Amino acid sequence: MPLDACVGGDRTWTVRENSPLFTARLKPLYQRAQTLGAAVVAKYRAGQDAAAEMKELDGINRQIKSIDQVTMDVCGNSTSVEVAALAPKVPSLLSGVAAHKAPADVCGGGVPACYVLVYGDWNTAHLNASSGYYDFRFVHPAASPHLENIVIRLTGSDDRIQEMLKAADWARVNGALGGPNGPS
Repeated sequence: MPLDACVGGDRTWTVRENSPLFTARLKPLYQRAQTLGAAVVAKYRAGQDAAAEMKELDGINRQIKSIDQVTMDVCGNSTSVEVAALAPKVPSLLSGVAAHKAPADVCGGGVPACYVLVYGDWNTAHLNASSGYYDFRFVHPAASPHLENIVIRLTGSDDRIQEMLKAADWARVNGALGGPNGPS
């Protein structure tokens, strides 16, 4: 495998405070969470059960997370990708890249939405049915300075991810790859 497996990193974006989206959808949730938090503290001090408030607070925190954040994890020279992420028999959401909405567990679980964009020559990948992964077939020797594939996972707010998918020219990422999909 060229370079190291999974050269890359991640980046998280949040809704800007006082933006229209924050004011319309997040601010009321934060205000309700604050009210519930105060009620929980008051009940604990009084020796009362606050289970109902805690349950509602957990639900609000999940709502906030599903609206507030989008995280992009980029992995170059991935050794494998989940079958559900590559989904070769399912039409791609984007032109020029294999892009699919995947189950949350493909992105680590506990996320509101999971989208995976897969770049590189995955046509030669080997299906490892026992693991549920496609194993990438690298053409360059180990430790050579080549980037042969890129896997991008987008997690978080489904509607915000869909906005990102529409707004960017995701096919341009192919230009970073060596071989048939980009410069050598």
